[in-house]
Amino acid sequence: MKLAYLYIEEHRVLKNIHIPINSDHKCDYSEESFTLKTNKSTLDYYQGLSCSAIIGKNGVGKSTILDFIETAYSGTDSSGIIVWFNKLTSKYHICPINIYLSPSSIASEHEFVLEDDLNKFVKRHKIKLVKANNLTGVEANDFSVKRKASSFIYDMSLSQYAKGSKRVIAQRTNRLIRYFNSSASFKSSEQPKVQFTFKFNPSSTAYLKSLLNDEEFVSKHINNLDDLELLKQQLNSDFSRIDLHEYQNIASQLLRSNTLSIFNYLSRTSLIAKSHQNAFFIRCLLSHLKGHFDHDEMLNILVTLRDKKGIHDTDLISKTDTLIIGKRYHDILDILGAISHIQHLHINEYKINHHDEISSFNADYIIELTSCISKLPAILASNMPYGWNGFSTGEFAKLNIFSELYTYVRNEKNNDIKNHLIVMDEVDLYLHPDWQRTFFSELLDFINTEFPDNSVQLILSTHSPIIISDFLPEDIVSLNKVGGKTKIVESFGFGSHITDLYVDGMHLKSTFGAHSKQAINDILERRNEGALTKQDIQLVKKIKSKNIQQMILGSHDKS
Repeated sequence: MKLAYLYIEEHRVLKNIHIPINSDHKCDYSEESFTLKTNKSTLDYYQGLSCSAIIGKNGVGKSTILDFIETAYSGTDSSGIIVWFNKLTSKYHICPINIYLSPSSIASEHEFVLEDDLNKFVKRHKIKLVKANNLTGVEANDFSVKRKASSFIYDMSLSQYAKGSKRVIAQRTNRLIRYFNSSASFKSSEQPKVQFTFKFNPSSTAYLKSLLNDEEFVSKHINNLDDLELLKQQLNSDFSRIDLHEYQNIASQLLRSNTLSIFNYLSRTSLIAKSHQNAFFIRCLLSHLKGHFDHDEMLNILVTLRDKKGIHDTDLISKTDTLIIGKRYHDILDILGAISHIQHLHINEYKINHHDEISSFNADYIIELTSCISKLPAILASNMPYGWNGFSTGEFAKLNIFSELYTYVRNEKNNDIKNHLIVMDEVDLYLHPDWQRTFFSELLDFINTEFPDNSVQLILSTHSPIIISDFLPEDIVSLNKVGGKTKIVESFGFGSHITDLYVDGMHLKSTFGAHSKQAINDILERRNEGALTKQDIQLVKKIKSKNIQQMILGSHDKS
């Protein structure tokens, strides 16, 4: 069962528009008649799959077309017609949405059935709408509107990952790991070697070094040569390696390697006057290194600094401030202790490489540890970077789509689904042009490897002319505003020059950036008036093409 045609009489920005979703069918609707014809191509360009793309500028209704399918199922005041074609029976199934159709008004070369209940039709023919996009949920997008869950829709959009709870993120991470480990399509393709890594770096010594290089500061706040030598040792100590073996005290090592960052953080709280921050940092650090840093010592440091500056706070204020700063200090120690506990708990579930990075594919460990690190102040959390190693944000977005599709098709609950309608909105987001170039090919290979034969129909929306170049023109629904209304216009795809795809296919006014285009237009105008400036000539010389330079400058090109 494949989606053949959509007519949207009214849905949001779209009115009275015909969408030929599948080029194998030529359908046309008016109030008087509805014509259904097949136009089966002899080409097998998409490796046996039914594929189509929807393109157009923002605001023309690309996502609204996809949204109409969803809202038609869940219930809507919008109106239109959805037509499906069953290849096995050569029969059309016509689903009117808030439109009356008389059988006598329908002309078809195949048998047809009027379906008065889209929900029952979808369940009877075991159709599932699988929707995805690379939007994180921050961006406004009609297709990503949250609706009540339904058996018809499987939502694997990236926003589900980005906005999910800790439990949801853990589940998604587990699914991604399972895809990396088990997917035949991932293993057979040229994919990056991936792993989730943690790195435990020591504090930067730059702040301490700058203070020790300040002779005036040293003379005022460091009382003797022994203290100075103790502080200088911190500049030369090697805290770069955290020993993560089972019987080591990881918490104390984390405290030692992050000492400078901890006291830097405490000294920069709003409770410490800016003029006291450097001295507070040094004195707390010295007390810690000598082993007698506690609540009373912190209170003594704070009161002494405030008295020296002539600020006579009452004991109560200084005691209260000390309690607040002390709690922040102990909160950090608690988090470091929790990180140590997690490391011990999962000691057999991670590996340490020659870069002293921890790598793991255990989702529980990853989620627990990242959650702990994220609770630290930023200055400390930056010492413990983590993330997927082997691919960028864009590649993660792509692999996330594949892993969610893999999870979907491997879910036993979907074993009885016979027809998978996969709709992907804004698939080019975050993808480098070279990944856009390979995305569709990789997606076809994935579907043919992982999904049952002849069960998938694929619909993409995109702004990428590179992705569009993989589609035949007749399989591209190209939308543009004509007289203020969205219309279907001529499509450019397979075999088209990239400039044609941009200007004619994507309806760009120019392939130049607006700023550079205006600059060139101004130069051409001054050239025609014989008023070129030295700056104009210098700017044109920045253009790499000598032919274009010559075309713009003409006789003014004296190089």
